[in-house]
Amino acid sequence: MLGGIIVMWSVDQIAALLFIPYLVWVTIAASLNAGVWWLNPDVARNPPHVAT
Repeated sequence: MLGGIIVMWSVDQIAALLFIPYLVWVTIAASLNAGVWWLNPDVARNPPHVAT
């Protein structure tokens, strides 16, 4: 993602700047997912069975 922004900067600076909020959001979402996984390692390795 960051590489895409850097490459896009030389083509269109406005388009590259518009990707920055997306980069921030993806970073926050990945951090939240990693935190949930880190706090619940047993459930992450062996999720409960859900009846369908």
